[in-house]
Amino acid sequence: MRIVIVGAGAVGSSLAERLSGEGQDVVIIEADREKAAEVQETHDALVINGNGSSQSVLTKAEVGKADLLIAVSNNDGANILACHTAKALGVKRTVARVEDPSLNEGLETLGVDVVINTGEAGARELVGLVGQAGVSDLVQFANGKLSLIGGTVQATSLLAGRSLAESRRLTDWDWVLTAVVRDGVTTVAHGQTVIEEGDHILVMVAADDAHRVGTLIGLARHPIRRVFIVGTTRLAVRTVEHIVNEGFDVIVVDADRDRCRTLAEQYARPLFVCGDPTDPETYADFDPSERDMMLALTGWDEVNIVACLVAKAQGMATTVARFSRIEYVALLSGRGIDVDDTHIAGLAQLLFQHRPQGSGAIALCVGIWQQR
Repeated sequence: MRIVIVGAGAVGSSLAERLSGEGQDVVIIEADREKAAEVQETHDALVINGNGSSQSVLTKAEVGKADLLIAVSNNDGANILACHTAKALGVKRTVARVEDPSLNEGLETLGVDVVINTGEAGARELVGLVGQAGVSDLVQFANGKLSLIGGTVQATSLLAGRSLAESRRLTDWDWVLTAVVRDGVTTVAHGQTVIEEGDHILVMVAADDAHRVGTLIGLARHPIRRVFIVGTTRLAVRTVEHIVNEGFDVIVVDADRDRCRTLAEQYARPLFVCGDPTDPETYADFDPSERDMMLALTGWDEVNIVACLVAKAQGMATTVARFSRIEYVALLSGRGIDVDDTHIAGLAQLLFQHRPQGSGAIALCVGIWQQR
């Protein structure tokens, strides 16, 4: 399957790495010369330096022979134009990352087959994580009928120290363990695979059985009563809207006083706190506990990571940090942070659902790696 990816940022480069690892024929188009050179050195793909919306650049990438074009740059208009031009050149299917919902209307007439709003997808997934406290991966497939759920195996888990074949005989419901991440290495599980305490596993189940996975993994149940959301980015605001509607108490923390005041005028239920999210004193009056959860969703990786470390130190049960630098996953192993990679998970889900007919499944190992 030939796939052209426009944009080599965190989403584009991660998708390219996973797709090329699955044996797909991947071409990456990146406008930034230095970034293009960097990606060329680290990815098994053809990298073209140029404007991904340009007809000449897309022709050079032979987009007319491609099964799929994925435009995931940080510019909505450029992504739409790339799809429009690629369609005119003969690509079979297009996916555009469009964050501004006001642009969604009529995109099918511009050659965009699938629109993905990674912020909206991320917000929905974060709401799912709040509802499934302790779970670190939650991605839905087949129109919500299947759930891919992940977490870190605890000593109390039925799975710990047993092979999958043995564990299956001890349960009376259907589940499929798809992958095991141990010491940073991902392997495909089979019947003789022995699961160990500390393994990060991904389990596919029917949506109606999703509540059973936490017990299977051995996760302690701490019903969340309050959610601290750090940041006022578009993703943060969409997440606030969803979580408030689910009935949770929400506290938004951001250092920008004007932004906090503006949002406080728009939203009545969340409590907005203007303060440094990395300062323990910001949370002192709230008496954090194991029934609290933090979602750090600013645009700054370092702020998100430090805020989560502070939250863990103050007793919050679960923390989720949004960041764009994939190399942080290995560095944060065992540091008590749930690493949120929702953009990649959302894209992978849509790629699975909207792949060209007859192309075969795109098997991507995606998720939000929980480091405890």
